Amino acid sequence: METGVFHTMTDFEARLRSLYLCRAGLALGLWGEPGVGKTFTARLWLRATACRTLTVHARAPLADLVGALPGSSRLPSWAEPPLERLIRGEYVETAYAAEAVAARLRAAAPLILHVEDLHEAISERLDFFSALARGVRRSRGVGLLVTSRIRPPEAFEARRCEPLDAAQTRLLLEREVGGELPGEASDWVFQRAAGNPLFTLAYVRDLARTGHLWNDTRHWHWRAPARETVPLSVEALLEGTLREAAGAPELAAALGARAALPHGAGRVLWARVADLALDELEAARLELERRSVFMGEDFVHPLYRELCGRVLDPVVQRKLARRALMLLPPDDPAETAALIEAAGLEAARAHALLRAAARRAGAMGNGVRAARFLAAAAGHARGEEAARLALEAARNLREVDVGEATRLARLAAGHPATREEALWLQAELLAAQGRGREGERLLDDLPPEARRGPA
Repeated sequence: METGVFHTMTDFEARLRSLYLCRAGLALGLWGEPGVGKTFTARLWLRATACRTLTVHARAPLADLVGALPGSSRLPSWAEPPLERLIRGEYVETAYAAEAVAARLRAAAPLILHVEDLHEAISERLDFFSALARGVRRSRGVGLLVTSRIRPPEAFEARRCEPLDAAQTRLLLEREVGGELPGEASDWVFQRAAGNPLFTLAYVRDLARTGHLWNDTRHWHWRAPARETVPLSVEALLEGTLREAAGAPELAAALGARAALPHGAGRVLWARVADLALDELEAARLELERRSVFMGEDFVHPLYRELCGRVLDPVVQRKLARRALMLLPPDDPAETAALIEAAGLEAARAHALLRAAARRAGAMGNGVRAARFLAAAAGHARGEEAARLALEAARNLREVDVGEATRLARLAAGHPATREEALWLQAELLAAQGRGREGERLLDDLPPEARRGPA
């Protein structure tokens, strides 16, 4: 993954570059969610330094690590026996092993050891790398750089690998396709990938594969997909992580409740929806953070929230959604409709809840929100009532959401009681979209006396 087009030198990189002057040792940690660019950034930094570098995986046997380190006549004699024992796979006390490896690094300085995926290390190995970090910081000309999905231990200076912003996303996309993209395409990808470089590239490749992004040999062209999809590679990565977490009941409850609640919902409400005590919720939150699903009290990436429903037990999801509906007054129409769907409510109960939410929104002077609740309620009604709800919602959305208003007017036109008014409204909306002739053809279906317009 090439992102060097917007690369700027950071303090960490500058300090790594200066190590060849045998300055004070460094123990640095770069962390962030999957795909955010940790490995790429670390390798970019290492390529720019004049020091020798060595990369190992955090789970690699210590014998492999020691065996890969360059030898040196400067190695103190006391370090040779523990290092030989480590190479033979024998046990060496953690602190002693770390000090011996640090001595080997000092003897080979200037040298940077790069350890990938520190989050995968077992507890004992994590203790070893923490002890090694303390030793390295006392060693001139030696660097220890680790990457991790979670914040490294306190022995490391840690920095989060931040997601790309909109401008950086556009640069990455244009470097990938080798040309200038329509702004709408870049914006569409950024809204879904949320600055994750791996996800960004997966989305643009998926768009090209499905024909939504194409080049006519002169320019790139774009059309938005008719329905939302997540690239299979991204979906597999995130779903795998979620399925592992959802195997534990407390984690599944914390995940499902967080996904059911709106952004910014407090911890007490979260615990009540999850049916967990506050200390149980905190333990689950910390574990989900350790697994790189959460950062703080929310999902580390919005796609985790979106995909949560695919991995949780349907019975658990219904319970969580029903608790959320009881504890959370309907506010956002889309979120409420999604909760009702997840809760599996009977049509009559869902209809009553959405109508009540529409009345509350209307009383507060928010006609657009009320209209969206009515549109959702129409999906749980039948016959003339569904048509009248759709027509009322379409009227109130005509100025703010022409596409949705057109859909609702088309629905209302399917019933005789609302057909005439709905067809006129649909024709007006089509004209506003530059499709006036299509609207005129709709009106041709009306009897002559009705073509003069609604009274």
